[in-house]
Formats: sequence, C-alpha cells, structure tokens
Amino acid sequence: MNKMIALGTLTKDAVITDLESGRQRLGGTLAVKEGMTGDKPIMSYVAFASFGPKGFADEIVKTMKEGEAFSVFGKLNKTPSEKDSNVYDNATIEVRLGNIRPAGKGGLGLNRITLIGNVTGDARLNSVNDETDVVNFTVATNDGYRNEAGEWIDNPPVFHECSRFVKKGSGAKLQEKLMKGREVEVEGTLRYTKSTSKTNNKTYHAHVIRAEEVIPGRKPQGKVEDQAMPAEQQLPQDVIDQQQAGDDIPF
Repeated sequence: MNKMIALGTLTKDAVITDLESGRQRLGGTLAVKEGMTGDKPIMSYVAFASFGPKGFADEIVKTMKEGEAFSVFGKLNKTPSEKDSNVYDNATIEVRLGNIRPAGKGGLGLNRITLIGNVTGDARLNSVNDETDVVNFTVATNDGYRNEAGEWIDNPPVFHECSRFVKKGSGAKLQEKLMKGREVEVEGTLRYTKSTSKTNNKTYHAHVIRAEEVIPGRKPQGKVEDQAMPAEQQLPQDVIDQQQAGDDIPF
C-alpha cells in the first residue's frame, strides 16, 4: 500500500503541461504548516500531479492560484528531473482530479503517508548526535491494475527511503527487525534531505519519509531476491540532515 494525503497552500499557480502522449499534466506544490517553533512556522513541501486528456483540468486550474488552500490524496511516485549542478529527485503525489479539493485557509496543514511493503535491504543505524540515532531503510511498494481483458498488470515498484529517529542506544532493536525482505508498515511525513558533494553542489532528495511509526510484519521466508533501486534514487548512507522551512527548499 502507498497512500498519501496533504493539505496546504499553493506555493505558485498550478500549471497544465502538454505531454508527448497527447495527454496533459496538472501540477503544483503545497506548503504545509505543521506547527510552530517559537514564532517560526514549521513547514514541509509536497508536490502533486494529476494526468488526463486535453482539457481535463481547464476549470479547476483557474482556481488553483498561489496562496490558495487545497487538499490532495493519492500515491507517492518518483519523477526524476533533468540532471544539473542542483539535482532534484522529485517525489510527487499522483492524484485523480476528483481528489484535488479546495480547503479552508488558516490552521495547521496535513502531510501524512502510509506505506505497506517490503524492506529492500538490511536497515542501517547511524548516529546523529549525542542524544539521537537514526535507523535508515528503504521500503518497496507494489500496485497494479486490471486491463480491459481482465488481466492483472503489475506496475513497477516504487522505492521509499525512510528514516526513524530514536533515542541514543535504542535503535539496534528496530534495526535487527528491519531485515531484507521483511514486510513493514510505515506511517510518517514526507521530508527533504540535502547533501553536498565534494564540489559543493547541493543535492536535494525529496523522497525521504520521516517515519513516526514503524510496524514490522512477517519475516521473509527462504532466500530473498535482490530488488535493486535505480541508481538515481539511491541515497548516500550519511544523508540524515532533515530540512525544515528555509531558503534552501528547491522551489
């Protein structure tokens, strides 16, 4: 399972893009206010997209202006952008047009994702500081659809990099449970992480799930086949710098 819901305000006007297939893409980004630290808001940012035939979103896009509040519900997909000195690995909520809805302004927003899938490799335990450790792991989710002939067609798996922050010394038990191939349920929020290369180029990874609840399921039976992530979706092991609101958000 791969389900995500977000509620926030548009950072810019939503945009309709023509695709080579003759279809169109409606896309935008929501700024989600999750709380306050003193007088500073805690923000997260979620991109979304809906696909359909030409003209499918002509009416709703007229209302989707910068600063307007909307809720979206769908599944998290990966859409790598062009590679350059600043590489953005985009995580986008793919939604049906009917699941894009106007929302009231004010109050807190919503950024929640639920995953049920399999761990693609043994979890890694890293130290953040003297008080905090982080367990990093990747979850693969699978879904599909029935074609007109009634045959089940599997979509390619989607890989989700997850981080669970825990008190110092308490991460080893969770790490042991998150073995390669094990089923797991994860609930959390979408976060951006940032790493800097040796040439000081910043790379934003927009597909890290900050896990708030991790529930291991059945252990794998027998030999577990490798389920390698595409190279452009792999995160370095030391990417644990969680980004909140600020000038570095890549929008």
